[in-house]
Amino acid sequence: MSRKTGKWKIWKAGILVLLLAGALLFYRDHLGDILDGVQQVTRVQLGGSLVLAALGYLLEGLAISGMIRTWEAGNRENTVGYGIFTALAGEFYRLATLGNGSGIAKIHFLHQRGIETGNATGLVMIQYLCKRLAIAVLGTVGFGVLCLQGEDAGNLCRKYAVCIVAGNVLALAVVAGFLAVMLSVRVNRHLLAILDWAGRMWPVCGKWVPVWKEQAGILHQSGREVFGQKGREAFRLLRTSS
Repeated sequence: MSRKTGKWKIWKAGILVLLLAGALLFYRDHLGDILDGVQQVTRVQLGGSLVLAALGYLLEGLAISGMIRTWEAGNRENTVGYGIFTALAGEFYRLATLGNGSGIAKIHFLHQRGIETGNATGLVMIQYLCKRLAIAVLGTVGFGVLCLQGEDAGNLCRKYAVCIVAGNVLALAVVAGFLAVMLSVRVNRHLLAILDWAGRMWPVCGKWVPVWKEQAGILHQSGREVFGQKGREAFRLLRTSS
């Protein structure tokens, strides 16, 4: 192992420790409540939760493994193990970065296995959209079940019906917006025009406009390639992620 590689591994370990310490610091006011809640959970409930969580990561890992086998240009060995590792690594970075690092981490690890960054971005974005839709559907079903659990619970839940509807509308709007940018040439052209207009109206945003335009272009190109060339197979693989 070269000295440069050894230093890089030390740097990566140090960054992970800092991210973990930052997450613990962020949640420090809630650690007591978290521990109290965990202590009130029975062993059966805890075991069941762990099994369900493990199955979720297993399914996501299998979906990522399918992505690797479909798009990878190089080594195809141990794709299942690497897929599960990528799913778990994405969850770790999500927690360590307070929810912002999961997608970037998955793109990085997919790129490490030979998938181009643009295609990896499109795949991770489709996976994100599938999860948003699944959360919206499960949340709505769960809310409906709670509304039927007795008069007190039903009355309490119905007070938040407007919030549930608004949340679902927002989730569908986000999904539709991303799909439009990924698939529609016209929408992408209008988005670029809006970014140019924003740069002229607010000079402070001018330096960011080229970056945003580049990201929109990458998302559009990768989305059309993923859906156009291997869309059916991608959806078959990604449905398990949702």
